[in-house]
Amino acid sequence: MKTNFIGAVVLCVFVCSADQMTTTAQNVSTEQVTTATSSGTTEATTATTEATTATTNVTAQTTPTTPNATSEAPTTNSTMEPTTKANTTSEGPTTAPTTAPTTAAPTPMPPKSTYKVMAGGKTCLIMEGSFRMMVTINKTTIIVDVPSKEEVNVTGMCASGNETESSITITPKSGPLKSLTFDFKINKNKDMADKSELVSMNAEVMVDGKVEPISANKTLLVLSNPKLFYKCDVGSNFTADKVIFKYEQLKVQAFNVENEKFAENGEDCSEDVGPIPAPGNIPVNMYAVTEGNKTCIVFKGSMKFVIPYVAKSGNATEPVGLPEKFTVSGSCNFLLNGEVSQKMEVKFYEDWILTIYFTDSDNKTDVQNQLTADSSDKYYISQIELEYEYNSNLFVKADESILGKKAKFTAANLTLWETGKDKSYMCNKESTINLSSKDGFELTVSKVQYQAFKKGNSNDFGDASECAADEETNSIVPIAVGAALAGLVIIVLIAYLIGRKRSRAGYEQV
Repeated sequence: MKTNFIGAVVLCVFVCSADQMTTTAQNVSTEQVTTATSSGTTEATTATTEATTATTNVTAQTTPTTPNATSEAPTTNSTMEPTTKANTTSEGPTTAPTTAPTTAAPTPMPPKSTYKVMAGGKTCLIMEGSFRMMVTINKTTIIVDVPSKEEVNVTGMCASGNETESSITITPKSGPLKSLTFDFKINKNKDMADKSELVSMNAEVMVDGKVEPISANKTLLVLSNPKLFYKCDVGSNFTADKVIFKYEQLKVQAFNVENEKFAENGEDCSEDVGPIPAPGNIPVNMYAVTEGNKTCIVFKGSMKFVIPYVAKSGNATEPVGLPEKFTVSGSCNFLLNGEVSQKMEVKFYEDWILTIYFTDSDNKTDVQNQLTADSSDKYYISQIELEYEYNSNLFVKADESILGKKAKFTAANLTLWETGKDKSYMCNKESTINLSSKDGFELTVSKVQYQAFKKGNSNDFGDASECAADEETNSIVPIAVGAALAGLVIIVLIAYLIGRKRSRAGYEQV
């Protein structure tokens, strides 16, 4: 028994020694793997740094690392090989730390710059804005910003006399963009004003050490009348085979440049103007004027102006409705021609302003009393003003002599939609107001309700005074119902008399 015990002890010592040797071997193997992995990561990071330093104004398309990546930073295609080797040296299963996905903030557009083409010592073409190209070649996508005017040379071709073509070429002094050319042309129209157009773009870009040609030979943008500048602050983009070209704060005049600067008038792009509702589908909007914690005017309704203008074919009118996109301002204490008033200003279509004045019927002579008075029995709309611009987005057939010009219409001395104190005025039925019998300036409204000289800070309307048209409509309903009931009574009575007569005839025969 003693011998067995000693044997068991010897066996245990041998097994424990073997376990210790195995553990030591594993530790040595792990240290070797870790060292190899660290070395591979260092090499990949160095390659990434060198690639980033060598590239100017270019953002290479990145490839996400595998879950077992030892570096969380994204790597370019040129660094994928050393990173992969570093990740494959580990023989044992490893668990990478879980990180929440992050969304990179969009890269801001480059600063706006101005580029000019000179001919005979004079500026003949001006183009300014912020420009960026996203170029995709062989599944490699790079982002190229157009450098500022200090970093480029500008050449081009200007139109003279009756010529209808011009161009501008931007050649950077360094960077991946080697050249960029825009071609412009005048498109002459029979029924509408002539338009300048951006008809093509050609560029050369360095991608993976090779200069790649890029071209877009089609009408890319319809601009303004050739005598005006074209403006698009909001910006947009156009797409060709290999490139997406993005622009912001664009302003260009490719023809008829005078005095080294843009023309006095210009036209806005449709993005700046905003959505234009169809004449038969004008939205019902809610407007409110608030000063401090007081809301003094609330106005709801659908409004459409009929505006006279000069078309290429002669005099014409254009229906223009107020869109859903607008801003509102105004004044709760205002004097109009010495009378206590309030005003509401609605700004829309970039440069259009509609101003409606509401006047207190109690015409006081003391100015201070006017501004603080709230005892008027009635109030009404006393004046309507509309400041607008002849833009080809709205006046499609306008003559070039008026395009880009601003105009103002005023309808004064009105007594429109009068209602009582602390009440609102309401008229659901569509009605047209002739604001000028001379030139046909009209305002068509429907589903209108307004209240001025309000107290408190809510947008709620007070009790409504209905317009005559609504009262007539409301009175027709009970009259029609009453007439139908009377007719039904008469029919029943006649049927009763006929039935009774037949019954008597039967009795007489018996």
